[in-house]
Amino acid sequence: MIKVIPGSVFASNADCIINTVNCVGVMGKGLALEFALRYPKLEEIYKEQCKNHEIKTGNLYFYEVDGQKIINFPTKFHFAKPSQIEWIEQGLDCFATNYKKWNIKSIAFPLLGARNGGLDSNFIIDLITKKLAKLDIQIFICLNKEPDQKEIEMVNNFKSCDIVQLAEQLNLNAKKLNELKAMQHSMNKFEDLLSNKVVDSKKYKIVYNYFYTNQLPAFRPLV
Repeated sequence: MIKVIPGSVFASNADCIINTVNCVGVMGKGLALEFALRYPKLEEIYKEQCKNHEIKTGNLYFYEVDGQKIINFPTKFHFAKPSQIEWIEQGLDCFATNYKKWNIKSIAFPLLGARNGGLDSNFIIDLITKKLAKLDIQIFICLNKEPDQKEIEMVNNFKSCDIVQLAEQLNLNAKKLNELKAMQHSMNKFEDLLSNKVVDSKKYKIVYNYFYTNQLPAFRPLV
């Protein structure tokens, strides 16, 4: 059974969730960055595999990290290049061949190659449906339009924190402080901090970790 849902793979409650990656060891944007922040052990393993030239398009890579089944799905060779439909098709065929061996009961797919890879979202939905409709498991196709419960908590906590002390912790100048204050009221998804360039990628990882773990050093506890 295939179901399209508005949230992300993290909101699906699927037995296994899919991360989209390249083959050169960079998890710096989009869904891959989210996985790197939530599952740092996964990023370490993935980078080592890329260093050893073990990650190839057309193949899938199954892991169990912190009790979660995860599949890395290469949709690109290099992060700066577009995705190729052929690689998506090959990866889906690989999943159909191996899901029973991996003991997967349900699976959540993002829009493979459609966000930063340049492929058409509707085409990807149709392709996943065509390739996997006959499998005997629940399949979610996730549009990533809504935050999951954890991200909702993070956004709410960001909106209630002492933004001045947060800016001081990050060594932000007055201009960036004002941008951070504006974002505190308008944020819908946590990644808005990065996509709107309020903070750079290094500071974003710091802020994300603060709110993901609820460990905010040097300023008042969240309420």
